[in-house]
Amino acid sequence: MKSPILLLAVATTVIAPLCSAQDFVTVDGNAIHYEIKGSGEPWIVLVTGNGLALNSLDPIFDDLSKTTTVLRYSRAGLGKSAFDNKRKDFGARVHELQLL
Repeated sequence: MKSPILLLAVATTVIAPLCSAQDFVTVDGNAIHYEIKGSGEPWIVLVTGNGLALNSLDPIFDDLSKTTTVLRYSRAGLGKSAFDNKRKDFGARVHELQLL
């Protein structure tokens, strides 16, 4: 049985130092910027918005990762993630997360 995932869409203006464990994975031809921290279940997924980088989520990311596994990523075209200029509707964004 798959673990439930709690999805939090966060847009914030807090800027903090870059974490060293960040990486990229290719999803549908786009390099997606992500980081996983912590352990346990359920997983919590943080999604950046408004063009912010992953480090804009540092305060909440660090706190949540003390009690469970947290994945944060920048959707295609945001932050450091690449974008192939194809229109992304909600279904495409969900698909991107599932592949990630």
